[in-house]
Amino acid sequence: MSPRVLVRYSPRRGLDSYDGTRLRKNLKNALEEVGIETVDSLSELPHLVHFLSPIHAAEAVDLKALGTPTATSALYAENDPEARFYDYDEEGKGTLSKKARVLLAHSDLIFVPSAFAENLLRKDGVTGDIKILPPPTHTGRYLKLDEPTSKAFERYFMVRPGHEHVFAKGDYDDKEGLKAVEELSTLLPDLDFYFFGLAGNPRKTADRKHKLNAKTPNNLRFCDSGSDDLYRSGLSSAAFYLSLSYRHSDPIGTYEAFAARIQVFRLGPSLPGDPLERDEVAYGCLTPEELALKATLYRQGALKPTIISAAGKAAEASLPRLGEALKEAYGPLLSIKGE
Repeated sequence: MSPRVLVRYSPRRGLDSYDGTRLRKNLKNALEEVGIETVDSLSELPHLVHFLSPIHAAEAVDLKALGTPTATSALYAENDPEARFYDYDEEGKGTLSKKARVLLAHSDLIFVPSAFAENLLRKDGVTGDIKILPPPTHTGRYLKLDEPTSKAFERYFMVRPGHEHVFAKGDYDDKEGLKAVEELSTLLPDLDFYFFGLAGNPRKTADRKHKLNAKTPNNLRFCDSGSDDLYRSGLSSAAFYLSLSYRHSDPIGTYEAFAARIQVFRLGPSLPGDPLERDEVAYGCLTPEELALKATLYRQGALKPTIISAAGKAAEASLPRLGEALKEAYGPLLSIKGE
């Protein structure tokens, strides 16, 4: 009998279209690729529950008491306020949240996207079984878009034909990251910048967008998380993808850009053990000035693209490969190893 797995993530209304939701969808598809049945609620009596967010920490405690195996994906979606494991103060310093500690302490298995993420959790006292897996990535969703989808971004934002844009994402509480994006847009005035993100709730997101858009350069636009078609269209047609690393890493957006064959530039501190630590798959820059120079050289053909090696990373994270890796990792908990 095929095991039943619940990929548990139920964000608040209006906050269900960002990284946590993408992670849930891709995890479910990866499991179904390898013949593992996924269910939608605890009432369907899953054999294992895979959590994506500390908002469900209390359920993990109950399931542990009942003997139901649990797994958790941590630090994949820190841009998403509903899937975030760390709380951040005004200076951007992160502290593992109380609910996150509870969830991780009651998880039989913890998945993280990088050695950087594992080291961070270990430093903060997490002692559970941790395995490194890249974010599951639907590699075909960004290369073959139908005509309505491919033009969705251009039509929605009334992009001028032939005018290049930069696609960026993050969270609206990351003041240092937002300031850096604004500065970068002034250094590259011939490019249009689109920043996608969420704040703690829909009203806060709307307020933050309105205030930022009222005072930023004309070539920078702040947006909410957007529809899936708008997101795919904008990413797939970008001159390059901007990944921010001021507060935390950006694994989901980065791997989606890898899959879309879009050049990635990282702006912010180097994170030891993160895939973007070295220039093999993306160019890392500490300052907006450094990134503006490298982006200019790249657009002039004087800086070699890293797109091919990055696409190889995305292939390693494809749904069939990640499904097999999850099946093997679940094996000791479900007695399905080798099936």
